[in-house]
Amino acid sequence: MVKRDAMYLSRSLKLLVGLLLLLTSCENSDDSILTQKGVTTRVEGETIVIDNNHGKPISYFAVENETAQVINWAAISSDENTIANRASKTISWDDIISDGSLQSGDYVIVYWWVAQDSISTSAELKQNIVVL
Repeated sequence: MVKRDAMYLSRSLKLLVGLLLLLTSCENSDDSILTQKGVTTRVEGETIVIDNNHGKPISYFAVENETAQVINWAAISSDENTIANRASKTISWDDIISDGSLQSGDYVIVYWWVAQDSISTSAELKQNIVVL
């Protein structure tokens, strides 16, 4: 009977350790990090870092959520907003389009698209939303 109880306890401990490992591996559910199709956006201090592993150069436009609802803009690629494949770019909070100063807890939409010479259509736009 003692051997059977020890075996049950051993299996229970293995299950508990497995669940704990699974929960810690899901740590990337943080609102300050988002990956979509190889493009990762993450908050580091008072900056947003965009990592491009999409396979092609991408362009981006970063805007505070409430501001995004009231402005018109076009997805245009330029040297200033294009990131080469396997490269990163750091954007200061001061460079994010907003109606005032950004604060911790604000939502920022990072729109991105494959870099090109013409204006992208809305169907080609992707967005990563992060919380500052």
